[in-house]
Amino acid sequence: DELRDVLKRAGGVTNYAYVPGAVFTRIELKEQQEKRLQEMQRRLAEDIAKAQLVEKDASRRSGDIGKAQELLTQLQQTPALGRLVVDLRKVLAEDPDYSIPLQNGDALTIPSRKNSVTIIGEVQLPISQVFEPKLDYTDYIERSGGTTDKADEDRIYIIKANGGVQLPDSGHWFASNDAQMEPGDTVVVPLDADKLDQLVLWRDLSQIFYQIALGAAAVGSL
Repeated sequence: DELRDVLKRAGGVTNYAYVPGAVFTRIELKEQQEKRLQEMQRRLAEDIAKAQLVEKDASRRSGDIGKAQELLTQLQQTPALGRLVVDLRKVLAEDPDYSIPLQNGDALTIPSRKNSVTIIGEVQLPISQVFEPKLDYTDYIERSGGTTDKADEDRIYIIKANGGVQLPDSGHWFASNDAQMEPGDTVVVPLDADKLDQLVLWRDLSQIFYQIALGAAAVGSL
C-alpha cells in the first residue's frame, strides 16, 4: 500500500487537520537515527575532553565547554523519532510523481492547526510567537530580542512544520515562494562554531538535535 491509499480508506483528513505539520515516522529510520545520535554523543564527548586538556585559559573558554556539555546532555536525553519528511499536501492531491510506499510500523500523526512560530538558539529570548502572515523570519528574531553576540547570522535556517529544513537566500525572502514562514515553523539561530575553537562539531550537532527534538515535541503535543 501507499500512504495515499491508507488515507483514502481512513476517509481523508478533517477540517481541523493541519496538513503541513503532519509527522510521519518509520522504524527503520528510528534505528538509523539512534546509531547516529550515539556516534555524535561519542564524538562530542571526545571533543569536550580534548578541549579541556588543551585549553590554557580555562576562565575564557569554560562557558563554551559548558555549552557543549549541555548539548551532550540534551543529546543523551533526546529519543530518536525516525521522522521522514513528507509533503502531505502532495499526497492528498494525489500527485502522480509523489509516492510513499508504506512499511510495517510506519505511523502518521496529523495535528490540529497551529498558530505559532518558534524561535530557538542564539536569540535573547527563545520563545513561541503568534504567527502573522506579514512577518518574515527576521521579524520574528527581532521580536525575540535579536541575536546574541555568539550567533551565526549567516547560517540561520528554518525547520518547517513538516520537519524539512530550508535556508534563507541572499535576499529578504527565501529562494522559493513556498518557503515563506508558515504556522508551525521554527527559526533556528545557530551558535557560531568558529568561536568555540576546539568544539567544531557544535554546528552540525545542534542542527540535528533541533530537528530531532522538534519532531519529538510535535508528536508529544498531540
